[in-house]
Parts: sequence; C-alpha cells; structure tokens
Amino acid sequence: MVAFVSLAPTGGQMAKELYTYKRMTVPDSLRLPRLTGLAAVLWLWLAKHERCMALKVGATEFDVITTVPSTSGRSGAHPLEHLVSGVVSTSAARYRSVLGVQRTDLAQREFAADRYRVTEDVRRKTMLLIDDTWTTGAHAQAASTP
Repeated sequence: MVAFVSLAPTGGQMAKELYTYKRMTVPDSLRLPRLTGLAAVLWLWLAKHERCMALKVGATEFDVITTVPSTSGRSGAHPLEHLVSGVVSTSAARYRSVLGVQRTDLAQREFAADRYRVTEDVRRKTMLLIDDTWTTGAHAQAASTP
C-alpha cells in the first residue's frame, strides 16, 4: 500500500522545501526552518492518517517506522532520518534504521529488488517506510521488496 503526504511539483513550494532541507550547502538559516516545517507536516500526517493505514495491514499503529536510505553517498545520517528519528516525537520512539544500501552500481532512478538489504530481523513487525522524494518510485519500491 502506498500513500502520499503531499504532491510536490517541480518549482512548487513543497518541492523547494524538500530540496533545501537536505542540502548541507544551504545555509542553516534557510535549511533548519524547512526541516521544522516538514516535521510539522509529518507529525500532522501521522496524527491524522497513521491509524487508518495501520488498520489496512491489521494493526492499530506501526511497530517500526523507517526511512529509505540515501544512495547519494552522503556521510552521516540523512536529514530525513534525523527528522523521523528525533524531531517528530510520535515516530522517534519507533524509528529503526533497518535498511542498508547494498547496490551502488545502479542508475539513480533504476529499480532493483536488491538495491537495499535488511539489517535486522523485522519479521512479524508492521512497518511504515518513509521516503522524502518520489520521482519514479524505484527506491521506495526496492526498499519495500521482501
């Protein structure tokens, strides 16, 4: 099941927010308010829609919330991971980094079922997988492939 929090057409405000919050070359005075704004959007979305999505998979809430890992070669935690694991309190307690990049030889938007590997046992867990950008869906689809 796939659900979108927002549509971010190129050139639109949400697209700008998503672009600048994760670019470390953008000054903190611009980047950090965007991180806060996106945290508010995620918090509100979880508050209003998580239960409905979880019910679709037979749960009342997700046991684990994780993010699609970055394949850009970034060092350290991706800002999305920081947002989900620390800034948004409703997801922080359930956040687990359970995916690692396995394939680095792929084009950016190319789907491969083995692009990522599961790094811990998540069997019998309901999981919410969050990605901050959906262009082709290749990364989210690969990350959710068993």
